[in-house]
Amino acid sequence: MSERRRRVLVAGATGVVGRPGASRLVAQSVAWLYAPGPLPHREHDPLLDADPDGSPTLAGVRELERLVLTTAGLTGLVLRYGRFRGPGTGRSRTPPPAVHLQAAAWAAALAAERGSGGVYNVADDGGPADNRRARDELGWSPIIHDTSGERDASGEHRASGEHHDRRSA
Repeated sequence: MSERRRRVLVAGATGVVGRPGASRLVAQSVAWLYAPGPLPHREHDPLLDADPDGSPTLAGVRELERLVLTTAGLTGLVLRYGRFRGPGTGRSRTPPPAVHLQAAAWAAALAAERGSGGVYNVADDGGPADNRRARDELGWSPIIHDTSGERDASGEHRASGEHHDRRSA
């Protein structure tokens, strides 16, 4: 992330956080900047001390999350997404943590209306970021539904009996 992009994200968050009448804010963050430690990472695990590629991404993530989570009178939810894959991303597979774009959008829609303030990992099952809180509090699942049948977040068809219908969530 460029320094300019980091400043835009922080300025945008600052502007939204201070808006009169705002009571809930859902922010997008990333689930691949956790410090080394036991896997899978839970939301309370520490982030890296420094960005691995020397970019200002980590500083922007920290500031965005701080603003969203600490503003008085605001219920702030931070969705730490895995790397996006699926239609429109140019990737059908990506290194973990990953999440299908449709599953990520579903998490944002759910978080706009439910869940307590705090951080939520939004990533595929079985990866380095534990998605249990998003499942339990938001009612989210990485399973996506498309016109060719039910698939899990990796794109594989689910066995019968593992169907999840988002409309009922």
